[in-house]
Amino acid sequence: MATVTFYLLETNDEDSRQKFACKLAADYCYRQSRAHILVPNQQYLKELDEMLWEHPSDRFVPHVVLAGGSESCLVTLNAEAQFDGTGDVLINTTSNVPDMASQFHRTCEIVLATERPRAREHYRQYRSLDYELFYEVHDEDADSLNSPSPPAPEEK
Repeated sequence: MATVTFYLLETNDEDSRQKFACKLAADYCYRQSRAHILVPNQQYLKELDEMLWEHPSDRFVPHVVLAGGSESCLVTLNAEAQFDGTGDVLINTTSNVPDMASQFHRTCEIVLATERPRAREHYRQYRSLDYELFYEVHDEDADSLNSPSPPAPEEK
């Protein structure tokens, strides 16, 4: 069964969401899971691409910006609502429940403090689609966020 984990951040800082997405991607990459980061627009894509070169500071996260199609790199990102292929993990930084979530074993929703009402709506949407749902609260400040605890990859 596909799963969705909501990572509830106790901040309203978009930079914190980006750093958290980088840490999630790094953790999944370390576990040899294919992670795709969906971003809302080209500017966000550029910012996150640059941030992945620096965060987390203790690891390098090999990644590629997709122009369309899938890629052999473990971490990919794009601002398009389409993804060719399948992957292990979708990290969603957009404000919508993406249709492409069904192409992944696991979806991660990163939620800022002021976005809780929208996250509840996403929760209901995912539940109606029979996803298994989880959540984690992260209340540290943005610069000291501990690495999230993604579930172990599914057996293949």
